[in-house]
Amino acid sequence: MRHAALLLLFVSAAWPQRSIIGSQSTPLGPGETETEQVGSTFRMGRAVLGVLRCPAGRAFVGMRLRRSSAVDSLQLVCAVVRCAGSNCGWSQPEWGPIVGSAQQGSVTIDQTCAQDSAVSGFAASTSLSGSYAYDMQLECRKVYSQSAPAQWARRASIGRTAVRGSCSGRPASAVSYAMGNYGTGIPAVQSISFYCGSAPRPVVVDPVPAGGGGTGTATAGRSTQPKSAPSAGRK
Repeated sequence: MRHAALLLLFVSAAWPQRSIIGSQSTPLGPGETETEQVGSTFRMGRAVLGVLRCPAGRAFVGMRLRRSSAVDSLQLVCAVVRCAGSNCGWSQPEWGPIVGSAQQGSVTIDQTCAQDSAVSGFAASTSLSGSYAYDMQLECRKVYSQSAPAQWARRASIGRTAVRGSCSGRPASAVSYAMGNYGTGIPAVQSISFYCGSAPRPVVVDPVPAGGGGTGTATAGRSTQPKSAPSAGRK
């Protein structure tokens, strides 16, 4: 893998590849770069690699993480971004793709950015001497301004912080992952990284005319969660 994140829509017949475990790899989109990776590339039993991306026209604005001794599942939160002049934001988050088992894990951590912001990085910790991703705190940046200071979607500090991955003000465009076996053959999300979009802002859908005050503009500093529960099971 060497991992990824999620935000912009990319279309390409042949994406460049990144290596992660042995000869396996996950795809980078045109112009995408990758953050640091949390969790080891060391093969623990089986290894399944993949990339989570929000649907076309949706930005990566949050995440649900379930964990016990390691990360059991990750699910993206996606939203349409709209703008009224320089006032950009989202208002109707949706559950995006998921990896791992949503029925496993003793701790559920939901995080979303403020409604004028999108995911741009993370701080993370590991378990089992750095071999497995354990916890993650999302970094958010305002959609319209790369120069605005980063904010954390989750105020609680991360213990045993091992990795800091940042898109340097750009939106995260996908989440790359590797699945491994933890302990006695229990599947776990072993390692994670984010991909960073090539553009300074996520895709904007149906922009609102300046001064129009239309639906979908953001209220600064607020965040919200999807209303429906995420789908259980694995993908």
